Amino acid sequence: MYADLTNIDTLRSAYAEVQARFPDSHFFISNWDFDVINLNIRGVSLCDSDIYRYQFPPFLAEHKELIRNSLQLPLRDQIDLDNFAILGNGTSAFLLLVLALAKKQATNWLCIAPVYFSHLNALEELNANISIIEAKTDALNNFHLDMAEIERVVSASKIQVILITNPFFGTGQELDETTLDALSDLANSHGILLVIDDIYGGMGWSSTEIGTPIIDERMISLVSRADRYALFESISKKTLTNGAKTALIFSTSDIVSSIESHSLYTTGSLCGMQLELLELLYSDRFRLAVTSYAESLLNSAQSLYARLKTLERIGTFKLFPCNSGYYALGEFRKAKNADDMAIAHSILEKTGILTIPHSRYLLTSLEHYRFRINLLGDEGRTIRSLMEIAYLGLLH
Repeated sequence: MYADLTNIDTLRSAYAEVQARFPDSHFFISNWDFDVINLNIRGVSLCDSDIYRYQFPPFLAEHKELIRNSLQLPLRDQIDLDNFAILGNGTSAFLLLVLALAKKQATNWLCIAPVYFSHLNALEELNANISIIEAKTDALNNFHLDMAEIERVVSASKIQVILITNPFFGTGQELDETTLDALSDLANSHGILLVIDDIYGGMGWSSTEIGTPIIDERMISLVSRADRYALFESISKKTLTNGAKTALIFSTSDIVSSIESHSLYTTGSLCGMQLELLELLYSDRFRLAVTSYAESLLNSAQSLYARLKTLERIGTFKLFPCNSGYYALGEFRKAKNADDMAIAHSILEKTGILTIPHSRYLLTSLEHYRFRINLLGDEGRTIRSLMEIAYLGLLH
């Protein structure tokens, strides 16, 4: 009832027609935006017009067009403007997806670990039914999925949504095409929505051409093979601009429409700085600079990873294979069944080094203490920290 009373979409559409018919005489007397007055505070001039106007996700067609035009063919022609939304950040984008699906009674989720903790919090907050399956590792610590196990859980728990992170969260190991095809086939056969958290995706070290470093075109092409899909992209994560958050979600038009509608009364508008950053990152003018910046970051990450691999001679330390992004997963042997959080506290108290156990993201091990390593951190301090932890013998 209240939704009908508060909906002014038809009024907006009518006014848009009036603006076209009367370009010089239309007037919005109840306007919530303001004409730019060039505000001056203590000599600092604020003249960017975007800071004077609300910028709501459903009404960012020009920005969407800019993003779509940055895509390579043929993907550019396959993605319509109603196939993606621009939102304030990845966390709120995921919450909006969960809310949209909950309203459709899609509440049975299968999360493939490692999984970001805030996603689990959002699911629990909205009373979703959560099943967890951990990604498996082979003798060389390469991650893979047990599709037979996933099939069993999907059938037994009547799963409606599958969530997986690319790369496997905190590891730098990207999902391969075979795995994505298997997940898409399974999703299609069961009528399941396949959700890919691709916040750190699209930054492979072996890529000869990054293209648009803030859009993982390969992953969009692969995941859209599923009949029902949702893929998250984070502009801020990939360019290290965490203080100017913006995120994209690619999906089917019905899901995008629902998310954008919910955003009006939950997360609200984006700020001018977010949209200014978005315009810079996708503009032809700055494409080369942004691409070069991304390449330099990835080269630095790959270089530190190579240095850290030499520490495996210590014997107690091992680095997981990594082929993308800014993070890798490391592990030390520990006493069997030792508590990971207790280990983290012990390391911190005795060395001053903070490690976050990867069991926080539901990737467990009885014999190893696993933690994420920032590959853009200070090289010398990172190496010394790992050696200090190893030589103190704190874990076994």
